[in-house]
Order: sequence, then structure tokens, then C-alpha cells
Amino acid sequence: MAVTPADEIAAELLEKMRDDEELRETPRRVADAAAEYARSIAPVSPAGSHDPVPGHFRDSIHSEDAPDYHGLPAARVVSELREASFIEYGAHPRGGYTPEHATFAKTVAHFEGTPGVTIYQGAIGVEEGGLADVSGSTILD
Repeated sequence: MAVTPADEIAAELLEKMRDDEELRETPRRVADAAAEYARSIAPVSPAGSHDPVPGHFRDSIHSEDAPDYHGLPAARVVSELREASFIEYGAHPRGGYTPEHATFAKTVAHFEGTPGVTIYQGAIGVEEGGLADVSGSTILD
């Protein structure tokens, strides 16, 4: 397939954008704000409940850099707890019921419509090209 001048220009612009530290900071700032909001609405079990460490889900929510999204800087908000998906979506495991809390879904809804931010399939994107994924990603070992 022949490379056109437009393809060359697009490739050059993309390369400059990848190396622009200010552009890389934008999705980090959005992800940091999203993580802070998610922690503020995350459920916390009352002391003395079945939860041995009240607040462990809330405290596990953080932002981190993510692999580039279509060649552009990205960041995401995650919880690395095994039970994060149960807390997000609800579950009926043996020995108890966990209601749906939708912390990450509510965070996406909160940021939807924010100037300069776009929602991409449950993820928050920054118009400058970055992506802050707050889709409720759960990283399991």
C-alpha cells in the first residue's frame, strides 16, 4: 500500500504527540481526579462487620499509567483487589450476598459531559488524545 503525504504528516504528528510530556500528563490528571472521586463514593463496611478491613476496597482504588491507546498517552483507574468485580457488579457467593455498588460506573457517569473529556465505551478520554480508563478494570494475580 502506497504511503501518501497525508499518512506521513499523520505519522509525524503522532510521533510528536507521543513525546509531548504535557500531553502525557493530561490523562494522568484526569485519572487522578477520577480515582479521587471513585474513592469518595466507594462503599466502606462498618466496623465490626464481616469485612476484616473496612475501607480496603476504597483504599485500593488508584490511578496508573496504561499502555498507549491508539498510540496516544493513557492512564486508568483500577482496584487490584480480587473482590473488586464483586463489589462493582454484585455477587451471590456462598456465605453471603454482595450488592452492586457500581463505583466505577458511577465515576464514568460523573465525568461524562466534563469539558475536554470524552467517554469511550466506559472509559474516560481526554480530547487532547489521552485516555483515562475508569471502566472498573480489575487486575487479578
